[in-house]
Amino acid sequence: MSRSQLAQELAKSEKQNYQQLESYLQLLSLLDLKRPLPSTRSFAASPDPLLELIGIVRRRQPSFVVELGSGISTLVIGKQIDERTRFLSIDDSTEFASMTRELLREHEVGNVDLVVAPLRGEKNWYDINVLEDVKDVDLLFIDGPAQSSSPDARHSATFFLERLSPKATVVIDDAKRKSEKRMALIFASRMPNHVLRFLDHEKGTAVIEPRA
Repeated sequence: MSRSQLAQELAKSEKQNYQQLESYLQLLSLLDLKRPLPSTRSFAASPDPLLELIGIVRRRQPSFVVELGSGISTLVIGKQIDERTRFLSIDDSTEFASMTRELLREHEVGNVDLVVAPLRGEKNWYDINVLEDVKDVDLLFIDGPAQSSSPDARHSATFFLERLSPKATVVIDDAKRKSEKRMALIFASRMPNHVLRFLDHEKGTAVIEPRA
Protein backbone atom coordinates (compact mmCIF):
# COMPACT_ATOMS: atom_id res chain seq x y z
CA MET A 1 0.00 0.00 0.00
CA SER A 2 1.39 3.39 -1.01
CA ARG A 3 1.65 6.35 1.36
CA SER A 4 -1.24 8.12 -0.34
CA GLN A 5 -3.43 5.02 -0.08
CA LEU A 6 -2.51 4.62 3.58
CA ALA A 7 -3.34 8.27 4.21
CA GLN A 8 -6.73 7.82 2.51
CA GLU A 9 -7.50 4.74 4.59
CA LEU A 10 -6.53 6.52 7.82
CA ALA A 11 -8.69 9.52 6.91
CA LYS A 12 -11.61 7.22 6.09
CA SER A 13 -11.20 5.37 9.39
CA GLU A 14 -10.96 8.62 11.34
CA LYS A 15 -14.15 9.92 9.72
CA GLN A 16 -15.99 6.67 10.46
CA ASN A 17 -14.87 6.68 14.09
CA TYR A 18 -16.04 10.27 14.48
CA GLN A 19 -19.44 9.45 12.95
CA GLN A 20 -19.85 6.46 15.28
CA LEU A 21 -18.92 8.60 18.28
CA GLU A 22 -21.55 11.17 17.27
CA SER A 23 -24.18 8.44 16.93
CA TYR A 24 -23.13 6.84 20.21
CA LEU A 25 -23.47 10.08 22.15
CA GLN A 26 -26.91 10.69 20.66
CA LEU A 27 -27.82 7.10 21.50
CA LEU A 28 -26.90 7.58 25.16
CA SER A 29 -28.91 10.78 25.43
CA LEU A 30 -32.03 9.16 23.95
CA LEU A 31 -31.90 5.93 25.96
CA ASP A 32 -31.70 7.50 29.45
CA LEU A 33 -29.78 4.52 30.82
CA LYS A 34 -29.17 3.89 34.51
CA ARG A 35 -26.33 1.43 33.86
CA PRO A 36 -23.42 1.30 31.37
CA LEU A 37 -24.10 0.28 27.79
CA PRO A 38 -22.18 -2.76 26.46
CA SER A 39 -19.70 -2.36 23.62
CA THR A 40 -21.11 -1.64 20.19
CA ARG A 41 -19.52 -2.26 16.76
CA SER A 42 -17.51 -5.40 15.88
CA PHE A 43 -20.01 -8.30 16.11
CA ALA A 44 -22.54 -6.11 17.90
CA ALA A 45 -24.64 -3.54 16.06
CA SER A 46 -22.93 -0.20 15.49
CA PRO A 47 -24.38 3.01 16.96
CA ASP A 48 -25.72 4.33 13.64
CA PRO A 49 -28.26 1.55 12.91
CA LEU A 50 -29.28 1.56 16.58
CA LEU A 51 -30.01 5.27 16.30
CA GLU A 52 -31.99 4.60 13.12
CA LEU A 53 -34.03 1.94 14.94
CA ILE A 54 -34.96 4.41 17.67
CA GLY A 55 -36.21 6.84 15.05
CA ILE A 56 -38.23 4.18 13.26
CA VAL A 57 -39.86 2.85 16.43
CA ARG A 58 -40.81 6.34 17.58
CA ARG A 59 -42.08 7.34 14.16
CA ARG A 60 -43.90 4.13 13.21
CA GLN A 61 -45.03 2.97 16.67
CA PRO A 62 -45.16 -0.73 15.72
CA SER A 63 -47.56 -3.08 17.48
CA PHE A 64 -45.45 -6.16 16.78
CA VAL A 65 -41.65 -6.20 16.49
CA VAL A 66 -39.56 -9.21 15.46
CA GLU A 67 -35.78 -9.20 15.78
CA LEU A 68 -33.45 -11.85 14.36
CA GLY A 69 -30.29 -11.92 16.46
CA SER A 70 -30.40 -10.58 20.02
CA GLY A 71 -28.02 -8.21 21.78
CA ILE A 72 -27.70 -4.51 22.36
CA SER A 73 -30.40 -3.87 19.73
CA THR A 74 -32.82 -5.82 21.95
CA LEU A 75 -32.20 -3.36 24.76
CA VAL A 76 -32.47 -0.34 22.46
CA ILE A 77 -35.81 -1.46 20.99
CA GLY A 78 -37.11 -2.62 24.35
CA LYS A 79 -36.46 0.83 25.81
CA GLN A 80 -38.61 2.44 23.09
CA ILE A 81 -41.79 0.38 23.40
CA ASP A 82 -44.44 -0.10 26.07
CA GLU A 83 -46.51 -3.05 27.25
CA ARG A 84 -48.92 -2.67 24.33
CA THR A 85 -46.22 -3.69 21.85
CA ARG A 86 -45.34 -7.33 21.35
CA PHE A 87 -41.58 -7.79 20.94
CA LEU A 88 -40.22 -11.17 19.84
CA SER A 89 -36.43 -11.54 19.74
CA ILE A 90 -34.99 -14.73 18.24
CA ASP A 91 -31.47 -16.04 18.73
CA ASP A 92 -29.89 -19.33 17.73
CA SER A 93 -27.32 -19.20 20.54
CA THR A 94 -28.22 -20.12 24.11
CA GLU A 95 -25.07 -18.32 25.27
CA PHE A 96 -25.87 -15.04 23.51
CA ALA A 97 -29.51 -15.23 24.57
CA SER A 98 -28.43 -15.61 28.20
CA MET A 99 -26.16 -12.58 27.88
CA THR A 100 -29.03 -10.56 26.39
CA ARG A 101 -31.40 -11.64 29.16
CA GLU A 102 -28.87 -10.47 31.74
CA LEU A 103 -28.48 -7.17 29.90
CA LEU A 104 -32.25 -6.67 29.90
CA ARG A 105 -32.45 -7.57 33.58
CA GLU A 106 -29.75 -5.05 34.49
CA HIS A 107 -31.64 -2.31 32.67
CA GLU A 108 -35.02 -3.41 34.00
CA VAL A 109 -36.48 -4.10 30.56
CA GLY A 110 -39.06 -6.85 30.81
CA ASN A 111 -41.20 -6.43 27.71
CA VAL A 112 -39.19 -8.79 25.47
CA ASP A 113 -40.06 -12.37 24.55
CA LEU A 114 -36.57 -13.75 23.90
CA VAL A 115 -36.64 -17.19 22.30
CA VAL A 116 -33.77 -19.54 21.45
CA ALA A 117 -34.32 -21.20 18.07
CA PRO A 118 -31.45 -23.49 16.99
CA LEU A 119 -30.39 -23.42 13.35
CA ARG A 120 -31.75 -26.31 11.30
CA GLY A 121 -31.32 -27.81 7.85
CA GLU A 122 -29.00 -27.10 4.95
CA LYS A 123 -29.85 -23.38 4.94
CA ASN A 124 -28.93 -22.95 8.62
CA TRP A 125 -32.21 -21.21 9.39
CA TYR A 126 -34.01 -20.87 12.71
CA ASP A 127 -36.21 -23.72 13.89
CA ILE A 128 -39.43 -23.01 12.00
CA ASN A 129 -41.61 -24.26 14.86
CA VAL A 130 -40.78 -21.11 16.83
CA LEU A 131 -42.07 -18.92 13.99
CA GLU A 132 -45.26 -20.70 12.97
CA ASP A 133 -47.71 -18.33 14.73
CA VAL A 134 -45.88 -15.13 13.73
CA LYS A 135 -47.97 -12.77 11.57
CA ASP A 136 -48.75 -9.07 11.09
CA VAL A 137 -45.20 -7.98 11.91
CA ASP A 138 -44.87 -4.18 11.88
CA LEU A 139 -41.09 -4.00 12.33
CA LEU A 140 -38.62 -6.69 11.29
CA PHE A 141 -34.97 -6.18 12.23
CA ILE A 142 -32.61 -8.67 10.57
CA ASP A 143 -29.22 -9.05 12.25
CA GLY A 144 -28.92 -12.83 12.40
CA PRO A 145 -27.99 -15.59 12.04
CA ALA A 146 -24.27 -14.87 12.00
CA GLN A 147 -22.61 -15.02 8.59
CA SER A 148 -20.28 -17.73 9.90
CA SER A 149 -23.21 -20.17 9.88
CA SER A 150 -23.61 -19.69 6.11
CA PRO A 151 -22.89 -16.72 3.80
CA ASP A 152 -26.53 -16.59 2.68
CA ALA A 153 -28.13 -17.76 5.93
CA ARG A 154 -30.15 -14.57 6.34
CA HIS A 155 -31.80 -14.97 2.94
CA SER A 156 -34.27 -17.31 4.59
CA ALA A 157 -35.67 -14.23 6.32
CA THR A 158 -37.82 -13.89 3.18
CA PHE A 159 -39.96 -16.36 5.14
CA PHE A 160 -41.41 -13.24 6.77
CA LEU A 161 -42.61 -11.65 3.54
CA GLU A 162 -46.01 -13.34 3.95
CA ARG A 163 -46.08 -12.42 7.63
CA LEU A 164 -45.58 -8.67 7.43
CA SER A 165 -48.36 -6.18 8.03
CA PRO A 166 -49.17 -3.74 5.19
CA LYS A 167 -47.46 -0.94 7.13
CA ALA A 168 -44.37 -3.01 8.00
CA THR A 169 -40.83 -1.65 8.05
CA VAL A 170 -37.86 -3.97 7.44
CA VAL A 171 -34.38 -3.04 8.66
CA ILE A 172 -31.36 -5.10 7.56
CA ASP A 173 -27.97 -4.69 9.22
CA ASP A 174 -24.65 -5.42 7.46
CA ALA A 175 -26.09 -4.23 4.15
CA LYS A 176 -22.63 -3.43 2.77
CA ARG A 177 -22.20 -7.17 2.34
CA LYS A 178 -23.31 -8.51 -1.04
CA SER A 179 -25.58 -11.15 0.47
CA GLU A 180 -27.51 -8.69 2.67
CA LYS A 181 -27.76 -6.22 -0.20
CA ARG A 182 -29.28 -8.91 -2.44
CA MET A 183 -31.71 -9.83 0.31
CA ALA A 184 -32.78 -6.19 0.67
CA LEU A 185 -33.49 -6.03 -3.06
CA ILE A 186 -35.57 -9.21 -2.82
CA PHE A 187 -37.64 -7.75 0.01
CA ALA A 188 -38.12 -4.48 -1.87
CA SER A 189 -39.21 -6.27 -5.06
CA ARG A 190 -41.92 -8.07 -3.09
CA MET A 191 -43.09 -4.92 -1.27
CA PRO A 192 -44.25 -2.62 -4.11
CA ASN A 193 -45.86 -0.08 -1.77
CA HIS A 194 -42.58 0.45 0.04
CA VAL A 195 -39.33 2.32 -0.60
CA LEU A 196 -35.84 0.88 -0.14
CA ARG A 197 -33.05 3.07 1.22
CA PHE A 198 -29.42 2.06 1.68
CA LEU A 199 -27.90 4.10 4.50
CA ASP A 200 -24.15 4.76 4.47
CA HIS A 201 -23.62 3.38 7.94
CA GLU A 202 -20.46 1.69 9.18
CA LYS A 203 -21.65 -1.77 8.10
CA GLY A 204 -24.45 -0.53 5.86
CA THR A 205 -28.13 -0.50 6.77
CA ALA A 206 -31.05 -1.21 4.44
CA VAL A 207 -34.42 0.25 5.38
CA ILE A 208 -37.63 -0.71 3.56
CA GLU A 209 -40.52 1.55 4.61
CA PRO A 210 -44.04 2.32 3.36
CA ARG A 211 -44.21 5.09 0.80
CA ALA A 212 -45.12 8.47 2.29
